[in-house]
Amino acid sequence: MVIAPDLIHAFAEYGEGNFHVVEHVEPEGSGAWRIRARLGLDVMPDEPSEENLVVSRLSLHGDKLLWRPEGELGTPSVMYSRCEAAREDGE
Repeated sequence: MVIAPDLIHAFAEYGEGNFHVVEHVEPEGSGAWRIRARLGLDVMPDEPSEENLVVSRLSLHGDKLLWRPEGELGTPSVMYSRCEAAREDGE
């Protein structure tokens, strides 16, 4: 995962991945942010529209950054972290 001021790129195992073009970042407290972005699957998103808007969250948990993507317009989705190598012990 690459996080830049105006783009979050979640790489997929097969290559391209999801491109989140950041439109607004709102703090949600100490070490947590709500991010409104335009989503492009495997490509940069088209022009702004309500159809490609998503809301996600970034938060710090100790020394780990948690990325919680959410479905279109805030519908919950799967939670995962991509800030370090996967561990075999499940921690």
